[in-house]
Amino acid sequence: MGNLDRVFESSTSFNIDLSPWDISSVTYMYYMFSGATAFNQVLCWSTSGKVPTNMFASSSGSASTSAAKCACVAGEYYTGTACATCASGYVSYGKTEACVACASGYTSNVDHTACVDQPDPTALPAPAPTALPAPMPTSIPAEGTCYSQSSTVSVMLGKSLGTLAVSEVIPGHRVLAASSKHKWALSKVVAVNKSPATSPYLDIKVNSKNKDNAVLQATEFHTVATCAGDHVPANQLKLGDCLLTVHGHSEIVSITPTPATTKDMTYTLVVEGETDRIFVGGILTHAKPEHAGAHAGDFKHKGKRGVRGSIRGHA
Repeated sequence: MGNLDRVFESSTSFNIDLSPWDISSVTYMYYMFSGATAFNQVLCWSTSGKVPTNMFASSSGSASTSAAKCACVAGEYYTGTACATCASGYVSYGKTEACVACASGYTSNVDHTACVDQPDPTALPAPAPTALPAPMPTSIPAEGTCYSQSSTVSVMLGKSLGTLAVSEVIPGHRVLAASSKHKWALSKVVAVNKSPATSPYLDIKVNSKNKDNAVLQATEFHTVATCAGDHVPANQLKLGDCLLTVHGHSEIVSITPTPATTKDMTYTLVVEGETDRIFVGGILTHAKPEHAGAHAGDFKHKGKRGVRGSIRGHA
């Protein structure tokens, strides 16, 4: 991710400490927090070698690697006078003034660096896990509702958001997702289902203006989220249609059929929580939720400019 231009621009309620984010691969930060009037965090970031033009315009935020909290490591927080270990049930990635509470049903690990399942002392031993069925929308044919193995997914990698081929995603990864109410989230993958490809793919490419073009390779019946809020099967889309992407509203510039080979596999990701759509190839597509209770942030979609808003429960 080399570009964080305007990511939190005009997000007037956003005030989360992002110091743990790894920005080593980021170059451009134009107006990143411009107009984020509630933001007053001192970020433990070095902007040397980067382009932070008007990064904190009309905001009280700043960036400095010399702040006292920058000495706090993962599992610790700055009390105002020294670094201290997070309490039980709270975690941190370090360089912060507050630990984050784990969601209901989870607790912190011994290092307070991650939330883990909270054991139930009264529960009987769990039966051996069985494979979950692939989720399919009930309003369209059950076949052909998957992504190609080379399609990419936005995934939290360590402390920053990156991309993986869908074939590289495993249960436990947190992928960028969204609910039908346009709340963006980081939802945990609980199962990855795959099967041999039996139908052609459609390569759907959108023009995201000054951003990298987003490309989704899906089977023909897989539904895609339009700017109007509809879910449209891939084979019913046409040039010029407006889709929701990680960069906001983007128009389709090409739709190209690609035959599947005998070596191709199709994938479906099962995610937990209330999110029912995920970003594949940078484009918002349908995914059925499973296991309510995701550790989801609250990214509010703000129209044409992509990821903006407030994040709760993710540091």
